[in-house]
Amino acid sequence: MRDIIISVRMPKSLLEELRSLAKKNHFLDVSEEIRTIIREKTRTYKEPYSQEVKKIITDIRGEITTQEQGKKKQLIDSLHKLLEELE
Repeated sequence: MRDIIISVRMPKSLLEELRSLAKKNHFLDVSEEIRTIIREKTRTYKEPYSQEVKKIITDIRGEITTQEQGKKKQLIDSLHKLLEELE
């Protein structure tokens, strides 16, 4: 893979923000921070609904768990009634 150098003009405030993010994320320079941001955004653009799908999956799992707990509670209540009848 060949390295290509690209020159980008940006506002000073954006550059300062990128520098602070690079320092916070323990990168050596701004270019590493920019590459990281581009990688993350590329994934988002390739799979735009991935976050929404993950949220739906967790919601469904929560509903299933709630339904299972409701069924277990009904079963336990039925067993308690049976035990009371046997006594």
